[in-house]
Amino acid sequence: MATQAQLKQHYLALGNQGAIYVWGANGQIITKELMDKLYKTYGSSTYNKTYYNNKLKVGAGKPGADCSGANYPISGYDTTAAGYYNRCVQKGTISTLPENKVCLVFKKNTSGKINHVGCYTGDGYVSEMASSQKNYQRKKLAGNGWDLWGMPDFVSDAEKVQGAAVTSGTTYTKIEGLIDTVAEVQIWLNETFNAGLVVDNCYGPKTKAALVRALQTTLNDLYEAGLDVDGDFGPLTKKACRVVERGDKGMLVKNLQALLICNGYYSAYLDGDFGSKTGAAVYEFQGRAEIEQDCQAGPITFEKLCA
Repeated sequence: MATQAQLKQHYLALGNQGAIYVWGANGQIITKELMDKLYKTYGSSTYNKTYYNNKLKVGAGKPGADCSGANYPISGYDTTAAGYYNRCVQKGTISTLPENKVCLVFKKNTSGKINHVGCYTGDGYVSEMASSQKNYQRKKLAGNGWDLWGMPDFVSDAEKVQGAAVTSGTTYTKIEGLIDTVAEVQIWLNETFNAGLVVDNCYGPKTKAALVRALQTTLNDLYEAGLDVDGDFGPLTKKACRVVERGDKGMLVKNLQALLICNGYYSAYLDGDFGSKTGAAVYEFQGRAEIEQDCQAGPITFEKLCA
């Protein structure tokens, strides 16, 4: 079961990755093969060959999803907006939505039927795959026509997730083995590299510098790179970076995963194992950064992640 933090991170990552609304898609990377498959399955007078060709033209290499398909990578099942609402374990009218709860929100059509779903991220805003014209958007909850809320059956209601404003009294609970938010990366940096960060769930200059120092420390420890651990990703740090790829394991992979999390491209275990999810995140980031998409992280990819 996913956490509220994972659900929020997933939707924010869709925005960071420039996700494109594609009818019938479930968060896959947009390719010609995928568009051909979706046209064969869902093709109609509205969603015709031209529609899917245009989506390929503007979205190749980016995630594609419709409003309900955006949930598939987290839920593990495909259903409609109404189907997700029916499976919610808690639900109510939008006026009863707890303001710090990350959950799904729903709209009804003029006939009163649920026909759209988005994610309320616990901070007054909703992230959604809005429409074929608008693609991903993030807007305030208030005044934008949301009718219902629901806590889906694939998300735990055990924790509260802070919004964008972080107060001095905010605390974050470490989830054993699972690190998929900036706050949890900050905890990892403090515990592993004595970074001394304030755990505020914000990816600012101090956290960015701490990630570079962690990378420099790893390169020194593993490869005797002789780098100054100064938090500045310069030419010497770039030269010292090694290529990591599918099947690799260890601290350098953890450094990579932490950078991907903070850049909004990875929501899984910080386990030091370069598997399929890490590879997919690297591929997506490389496409967004307009560098070669080879699913390997070398000097150029690390440089872009640390920029």
